[in-house]
Amino acid sequence: MSQPRGAITVTRCTLPCPNVPETENGDTFYVSAVVSTDYGGVLVVLKSLEGSVEYLYEMSGAFPDHPMVCTQIATRTDSDAWIKRACLGGQVARTEYWEDITKCDHNSMRRLEITDLADPDSAPQVNKSLSTQYIAANGGPVVTLPETGALFPFPNMQRCLSCGLDCHVVFIPTDPGLRLPLPRNWGAPKANGASLFNPETSVWTEDTRVCPSIWHYRATVVENDTLHVFTDTEGHASHWKYTIQHGWSEQDPVPDAGQGVTSAQCYGRLILLTCDAGLYLHDLVSGDWGRVGDSLERRIVGDRLQHDSTLCFGYYTGHTTLSDVDGTEQQVIPAYLLRLHESLLYPSDEVGWGRLLEWDTDWRVTLGIYKGAKRAPLRRRELVPPN
Repeated sequence: MSQPRGAITVTRCTLPCPNVPETENGDTFYVSAVVSTDYGGVLVVLKSLEGSVEYLYEMSGAFPDHPMVCTQIATRTDSDAWIKRACLGGQVARTEYWEDITKCDHNSMRRLEITDLADPDSAPQVNKSLSTQYIAANGGPVVTLPETGALFPFPNMQRCLSCGLDCHVVFIPTDPGLRLPLPRNWGAPKANGASLFNPETSVWTEDTRVCPSIWHYRATVVENDTLHVFTDTEGHASHWKYTIQHGWSEQDPVPDAGQGVTSAQCYGRLILLTCDAGLYLHDLVSGDWGRVGDSLERRIVGDRLQHDSTLCFGYYTGHTTLSDVDGTEQQVIPAYLLRLHESLLYPSDEVGWGRLLEWDTDWRVTLGIYKGAKRAPLRRRELVPPN
């Protein structure tokens, strides 16, 4: 059933999910991750106390008119470790990190698995190498380290965020104060920021530029060579931007009504955000915001599926339903398909400047700021390396 929302059309749908992990108390799972691939597929991770299961969904045609082909992926990572995932091209990278720091030491190294999604049952490429390159604190070119000065990638990437960015798989600690670098040579640079892995060269690079404390990050999205991170700390929402070339910078403050971000997807210059108060569009060029739909659920997990759509799930789904498909009963998971109006997407002839107000369901007031009022003053925080 579709519900037209003007700028956004919301369609309820279901996806098959065989062998869902079950728990003793009846709650089957929560949707811990949704990661899109570069060729029109999406990786969905369902997790319970008994473990996790990964499904790769690939489109056989325009969804939902054509069903998605489901493949269950066998994972080989340690069940006691937390796992972060990122897709880059037709590959998915997984790294383990430990909630309990006593379970790891500098000899255990950081383990990274690369799986080719074209052949998900094949043995993954495993990397446990040292970091042989770094980016200086003041930026500049990448510096190659001698073998005796290589950096131990610290195995406890606790609460890190991950993404595919500019030919690299990137892992970023959400609080740089928790990350304790273990250099083989103590004269080597101190790693405060992101860890970058290039799958083509199998080389790790440590970015020593300090990253902000993004412990309470709510959503991330990559647009070309730029990572956007939305955080929510003590009721204050912030928008940070990171590029490998230029490092970190804070963007214009997020308006009050746009706080409580739970997911973000990018469509050219527009970012679609699911927030506590509804669905919002943010124009990266003009800086405008507009509420374009009602809230779906308390927390949404999703990622971009096609050039104009997002596939998302309720994080606390907790159960599957049985659906009669071609006379056969099977387990399915409920989902939402969000589709943007074609006139909002380049290269539509109707794309113009300042069009978000036309789609804003609260046209008299945009996110709590009355029309014609001055923009909230820009507040930036200086990034200071931790002691």
